[in-house]
Amino acid sequence: MTGEITTNDRPAGGTNTRPTIAIPGGALRPVRGADQAAIADLLRDPDVRRFMCDDRIVPDKMISAMLRNDALDAQRGLGFWMIEFPAGQGVGLAGMRPLRGAGGNAPYVTGVIEPVIALCPRLWGSGLAATALGALIGHMRDYLKLDRLVAVADRPNVRSHALLRRLGFASAGTTSGLAHELLIHVLDLEGTRE
Repeated sequence: MTGEITTNDRPAGGTNTRPTIAIPGGALRPVRGADQAAIADLLRDPDVRRFMCDDRIVPDKMISAMLRNDALDAQRGLGFWMIEFPAGQGVGLAGMRPLRGAGGNAPYVTGVIEPVIALCPRLWGSGLAATALGALIGHMRDYLKLDRLVAVADRPNVRSHALLRRLGFASAGTTSGLAHELLIHVLDLEGTRE
């Protein structure tokens, strides 16, 4: 069953209120310190980094900082999950985190939670991104009782815009980003709780 909570792993250096979430054929598992090399490989893939990292090669120290922030976010039930598909094989990264960076410059998105996803390019178009992010959205709505999510994506990243529309996000404006103009998308969760 999609979204079924199966275990509660602990991240490196912190308490974790994030469960492992089952998805068809795999799972979303909270990241651990041991995932740093796999995360680096994923974020350095030229197709992934094009929009996810503004086409910059992410240095190890930034990935270490990301994992330190993740341990803090985990205390609130937020952070990053490894996408394992099939079960046990890491093929991506999905997360919910406080909106940081250029998208946070728009006053009406300050302090909100942003969904993030990066998937191995060989699985693009498979529906796995929608499945993984949909399971996380359900978790944020049903267990953390969040009222809304705000996503930002580079204007030329048509795959991300299509994914967000498919998941029910509505366009809500633009803001400037580091490499491209960012489109802001909002998903109201308040009226969709089970």
